[in-house]
Amino acid sequence: MSDFRFDFFGEESPTKKLLRFGTDAPQCVDCHSPDTRILCRVKRPGKADLILCRSCNARRKSPSAKATARKAKRFEDAGYYKVVCVICSDPNVQVLELDHMANETNSGLVEPLCANHHAIKSHVAESGPMVVLRLRDPDRTALALEAAFDFGLATILGMMAASDGTENASRAGFFAIVALALVAWGFWNLAADAHFKNVLGPAYDRAIPAEIPR
Repeated sequence: MSDFRFDFFGEESPTKKLLRFGTDAPQCVDCHSPDTRILCRVKRPGKADLILCRSCNARRKSPSAKATARKAKRFEDAGYYKVVCVICSDPNVQVLELDHMANETNSGLVEPLCANHHAIKSHVAESGPMVVLRLRDPDRTALALEAAFDFGLATILGMMAASDGTENASRAGFFAIVALALVAWGFWNLAADAHFKNVLGPAYDRAIPAEIPR
């Protein structure tokens, strides 16, 4: 995984790192990644805790063949038959997870991400404009749903740009530009949503009043 950072909204404070990991310079003991967004403490009975990234932690587990087959079937049911992480192309089913592009509260659309990239996407969603859109709201308007999709896709493309880093600068630049455009479009949708609610009422997208053409 590239050390090139992608985060629209900043990273965790040093104080929280100390509280979570007991050090101001935590890193995965296996791959040595220092990215606090993907690190976790793994408790071991009678032994010192380990600091691992989420993907390395998943690789250390030993699921049965039946459990692996069940997991692969979940990807197939979602439409992914040759499943890899859409960011880094990791094909190891053991570390792959299904992520809801616009959060489960807004859409059933999913894509496979490795545990690390799933953790990064969740971190971005919990620290940016997606926060309010993560809450369940049965009356969420069409424009707000569109904004949730915009932010989710922007995060995916931003991670693709970060994964490319300097190895493929032109592609990384393209993904980054499209990601920023989607963020801007998401904010525009939220602003338009607030405007229409103010002018037409909270249910404006259910029945917009208009004169009947004659």
